[in-house]
Amino acid sequence: MNLKFMTNLVLDSFKSCTLGIHVRLFLVKGAMFGAGIFTLSGCVSPPTADRMSYDQLYFLRQQPVPFILVPGGDRVDLDQIDLNDFEVELNEFPSSEPQPPDAQVCWAYSASQVLLYSGVEDVTPDLLIEQLRRRRGGTSIERGDAGTVIDIMKPLMSSGAFVAIQTPNAAHLANDLLADSPVILALRPEVKGGIGHAVALVGMRFSFYGNGVLPYSVSIYDPLTGDIEYLDADEIFPRISVCVHFRRFRGW
Repeated sequence: MNLKFMTNLVLDSFKSCTLGIHVRLFLVKGAMFGAGIFTLSGCVSPPTADRMSYDQLYFLRQQPVPFILVPGGDRVDLDQIDLNDFEVELNEFPSSEPQPPDAQVCWAYSASQVLLYSGVEDVTPDLLIEQLRRRRGGTSIERGDAGTVIDIMKPLMSSGAFVAIQTPNAAHLANDLLADSPVILALRPEVKGGIGHAVALVGMRFSFYGNGVLPYSVSIYDPLTGDIEYLDADEIFPRISVCVHFRRFRGW
């Protein structure tokens, strides 16, 4: 399928998806969206020499234990708790002021903090909210400044990064964390018809299980508190609708 056509199809389908109201599933040539990673136009494939630990889980899970994982930078804490029990944490992910009460701007805070962690300091939540308002010609009375998945992806792509969206896959999430890359999680609303939430995944405890990865707990940056929160995996994984994978390599 033509990449430009695929990109437009993905973008058009997400225009009606407010983050965080439920993300609608749609069909692409008979395949449900989210079955794989879609790299949108303007993105580039990660340089092979700089991929660091990006693919190491795929090689290691085919090997007998013990496993040996290598963190992809000084900011990645990697602990092997037991033979098949690992914990990875991005130890320098910044905190922020909590988002304003009753404001639907978690998407802007999450995107801004991920960019700040990656060395982009001039993209603030206020800037992203103002850009959203200009695109919309003002705020929506019903949804306020709530953004979409596309509103999250726009500033990430503008930074010259590799960006992809995917349904949750614990192995892919662990790969990104090992490579010093946080992942933005779009969470479904807790109540039907409500507004969802966007957070940044910055840590995970996991083990290898069969042909994949089994998560136990996660660390997330939550704009509601502006700080890192710790949750059991079964508290958050059922709520994840879409993961926004982001990779901005040093020197870009």
